[in-house]
Amino acid sequence: MNPQRIVLPIRRLCTSLVVGVAVCSVASVAADFADDFNAGPPDTGWNHFDLSVAGLPGGPYGTYTFPPANGGFAYRIDSFANPDPGNFGPGRAFSYRSDEYSRAVISVDVLDWTTVPDVAFGILFRANNIGPGSTEGYVFNYNALDENLQLNPIAGEAAGDTIAQTPVMLDPVRFDYRWELSMWGPNLVGRVFQLPDTKNPVASVVATDETTAAGQAGLFNFDRDGASAANVLVASTTFDNYAVAVPSEGSLAAVAVELYPPPGSGIHETRPTFKAAILNRETTVKADSFTLSVDGEAISPGSLSISPDVMVPNNSVAFPGATMTYIPAAGLSAGSHTLAVAFTDSTEARYTNTWSFVSDYLQNPSTPGPVRGFNVRLTQAAQQGGGLGNSLQRAVVQLAPDSPIEALYSTNVVADVINYSQKAINPELGTDGNFADDQPFPGQTPDGPTDNYAMEVTCWLDLPQGTTTFGVISDDGFQVNSPALTVNPIVGRHNGGPADAEFSVYAAQAGLYPFKLIWYENTGGAHLEWFVYDGEFRFLLNTPGAPAAYTSAGIVTPTITLLSAPTLTGDYTDAGSYVVDSDNHTITLNAPAAGTTFYRVSAAVGPVTIEQINVIGNQIIIRYQ
Repeated sequence: MNPQRIVLPIRRLCTSLVVGVAVCSVASVAADFADDFNAGPPDTGWNHFDLSVAGLPGGPYGTYTFPPANGGFAYRIDSFANPDPGNFGPGRAFSYRSDEYSRAVISVDVLDWTTVPDVAFGILFRANNIGPGSTEGYVFNYNALDENLQLNPIAGEAAGDTIAQTPVMLDPVRFDYRWELSMWGPNLVGRVFQLPDTKNPVASVVATDETTAAGQAGLFNFDRDGASAANVLVASTTFDNYAVAVPSEGSLAAVAVELYPPPGSGIHETRPTFKAAILNRETTVKADSFTLSVDGEAISPGSLSISPDVMVPNNSVAFPGATMTYIPAAGLSAGSHTLAVAFTDSTEARYTNTWSFVSDYLQNPSTPGPVRGFNVRLTQAAQQGGGLGNSLQRAVVQLAPDSPIEALYSTNVVADVINYSQKAINPELGTDGNFADDQPFPGQTPDGPTDNYAMEVTCWLDLPQGTTTFGVISDDGFQVNSPALTVNPIVGRHNGGPADAEFSVYAAQAGLYPFKLIWYENTGGAHLEWFVYDGEFRFLLNTPGAPAAYTSAGIVTPTITLLSAPTLTGDYTDAGSYVVDSDNHTITLNAPAAGTTFYRVSAAVGPVTIEQINVIGNQIIIRYQ
């Protein structure tokens, strides 16, 4: 479990919110090799390794193609399943160059990838003896299903113990990314940027390791599921703009490896801890040189907290550098905010990281519907055991209409609380979580199977104005989101095994807001509790002390007023005689006898927009939304 998982937004923000700027006094390093792939096939100079070199019958086992992208071409690597994974392992494909590097900065754009089945992809570096069962070196990779960015050593073509890992949700549908791997001596730093911003990382991994000093570099993907169906595509990754630069000795400058809030993200905290972690490379950051501005307003340097090292998420080792933090004195308003952090390094070069994020709050609430409780839809797969995987992606696929995952059964019920355990079918087995009175999962039977559940819970929660802290205890993972959040609907999540997590959301106005919880279980135990925490006590939702839950919201019929004025900037007053059709969203009135009249539509609840005005005979029909 990692309660501090960084979650990126799942809606693309406009460019003005995500573009980053970095200013420094040294020139960027020119590429020693670059391939934008726009020349198209063949991929001259690239060497291929896939299962075809193992002499397996059939195929193909790897393809290397040039799909159109960004006005030119990109480079796609596809891996196909090994019909007999017991011999030479699962499907994978590598494309690499013959040049060897011990010191370099390698970068590539990642435009798209498959997430199911479980795949890994990324940059191969310091690689030697590339071949079936013999490859050694390192990979800078992303595991798509469990959403972990990693650095892994490779020996005998098998990954060793992970030397660095950061959880981050990357979205291939809405975003493209720039990957950058810098290596010098035993030092390894991998950073990921959300394009078009190439200055402010959304995630980083940092490690020191001396296993392999030099070797070849390239790109790869790998089937982590070990699929065995012949000729089945198991991994596909689209890359672009590959480059390798060899910087001069001593020129690798200190760089940002963690920024919070993440660039381009949507957050739900009103007073987040602003953070900039600057890692020393061959130049060192001066800890007393930090400055911060928030939305253009300079913060007093004496208000900044500085620690003399860098702690990368999910890594217990402190690395040399400095970390600046600051908590704003007042809550942030809803909308976009811009941070600028500047620092000086040991060469007296001045660097600035500028990035934006959105404070995303619940607004425009609804009123209660007639029925208290939660809508619960549960399905259990016919297939038992671990083969379907333990991930949110699997749960989403399983809950989808016409799911390819065969269902043993599905059910829809209304529940008073969310407090389930598979043990509850037999009270002698005890309880799970914080609360007593566990309920069996809907449809569960005493002698039935207990693997591969997926559940969707929807409700409207009556929240007070201010911050509400939720909690979920689950086995296995979960995700809670609210469609009322316009930038980042995800409120809390844990993708993987059991979770005990707390997370908060801010409501600008009291009232009802929609929420959805997705829960899943793979094998072993199964339980789920959804509650609120007031700082001292925990209460199950829809019980005394907690927000009430409703299966639907009430229908709000806004009071519509038509205003008119003789000039655009004049004083608008009630337009007098008109008819409002709230079902069809129209206003009908008699046209004025002469002159020009300007109209505005006002609603007592929420915003309203004039969409169309028609004149039919002597009547004006205004359509609003």
